[in-house]
Amino acid sequence: MRILSAKDYAALTGYPMKTLCRLCRLGIIPHEKRGRGYLINADVVDEIINKRMDSNLKAQNQFQGPMLVPKVSGESFLERLKAVGK
Repeated sequence: MRILSAKDYAALTGYPMKTLCRLCRLGIIPHEKRGRGYLINADVVDEIINKRMDSNLKAQNQFQGPMLVPKVSGESFLERLKAVGK
């Protein structure tokens, strides 16, 4: 168990201090408020951040991108583009 201030955790990991404080205020990161700062368990925060990043990557991988027009036998992209403009 590593208990750190949010400021020290941000300096150690490079994670934005504003984001850490927001996650503490929202109750996503368990913390103890000390004056103007937050005390956090670094091991627990590492797990929470890793889970959030994993879910973000999964969400990004689900995006298939714009729908592509299938290539019709022998037509080039420019020929299909001209046909759309007519």
